[in-house]
Amino acid sequence: MITDLDINISPDLLLVDAKSLLWRGVMGTPDAPVAYWLHYFTMLGQLEAHRIVCWDSSGKTARRAVYPDYKAHKKDQRDEHVLSTMRKAEDDLKKILALAGVQQAWAPQWEADDVIGTIVDGASDLDIAILSSDRDFYQLLSKRVVLLTLNKKSFTVTTKRDAEKKVRIPIKYITKLKAVTGDRSDNIPGIPGYGEKRAPKLLEKCGFKLKRVAKETGFSYEKLMMFWNLVKINRKVELKWLPERPDRKKLVERLIMCRCKNILAGKKYLTLME
Repeated sequence: MITDLDINISPDLLLVDAKSLLWRGVMGTPDAPVAYWLHYFTMLGQLEAHRIVCWDSSGKTARRAVYPDYKAHKKDQRDEHVLSTMRKAEDDLKKILALAGVQQAWAPQWEADDVIGTIVDGASDLDIAILSSDRDFYQLLSKRVVLLTLNKKSFTVTTKRDAEKKVRIPIKYITKLKAVTGDRSDNIPGIPGYGEKRAPKLLEKCGFKLKRVAKETGFSYEKLMMFWNLVKINRKVELKWLPERPDRKKLVERLIMCRCKNILAGKKYLTLME
């Protein structure tokens, strides 16, 4: 695991895509996913930014209601033991963060992406860092918003300019690009034959108009519009907040139960409560 936070940013607000980091812990350290998650969360306390942890809603999402195959493949691909480990780790983390007094947000029928998008739009005067490995957040990048990604050996900061160099189109068209290319991780097929190399050229040729893209490719305009709406982050969801119950004694007890020796050592857990 990374032990040094070697990044040059000073955000006012850190928004954490909770499950993105937790999946890394479940897959990489299945015996101690909570300790893994908290290791990086406490390390990010060095940024001295206010932290909000954002969760997906459980159950059927608004996107699944529109497109039943949305992310349907993920459940089929994951072992039930892995899913059980994930559920328990999520429950433990929510309890630990509540005892530490950390703010946790979610939105009924929506995903953490939408929670984060809503908070970003509502905090227009703040510099913000989003912790996630999900490139869907490229659409939120701006002069004041960066994406912070955990890699094998370090953290990477992606700015709006960095993202535009990677996708080779202006960020304001990134959702249209994803509608054309599709998103394998979300089970959105896109237009067959148009990947990250061909799609930007197609969009430029069509003036970034999806109706012209559909006509040029012979693809269903209705389907393309559905894909576009699926990949767009909803920035106006109704936020809900998990209750905060700061209690140092119960926090330590819960950390012991979850085998978080790395957080207990040197009283690192105190940084959770700051």
